[in-house]
Amino acid sequence: MTGPRLAVSTPVYVILLRAIGPATYKRMGMAQWREASEKAGFVAPETVVNTGNMIGGFNGSAAEAGKSMKSVLHSFGLGENVVPIVRSPALLHRLLNAKGAAHMADR
Repeated sequence: MTGPRLAVSTPVYVILLRAIGPATYKRMGMAQWREASEKAGFVAPETVVNTGNMIGGFNGSAAEAGKSMKSVLHSFGLGENVVPIVRSPALLHRLLNAKGAAHMADR
């Protein structure tokens, strides 16, 4: 399977969807989401099974990627409650390794 490849200079983002559930999948399958995301400017979008998580490139800031993804989600008729949370892998790594993260997991 070949498809678009990320250029070295293309920023990569992790997209996590908030407030998805079984009703979401009736409106938007993962293959449909990837295809619509690609049309919206995301490069080589990949979903993680049916989790509502995606990783892909986008030539713009995280805020611009979030705005574009929100338009993609609305094109499927999803409500305002389905929110894309867009973060760089480096930021997620820093958050997971933050001093308090391990402490909070023990609670």
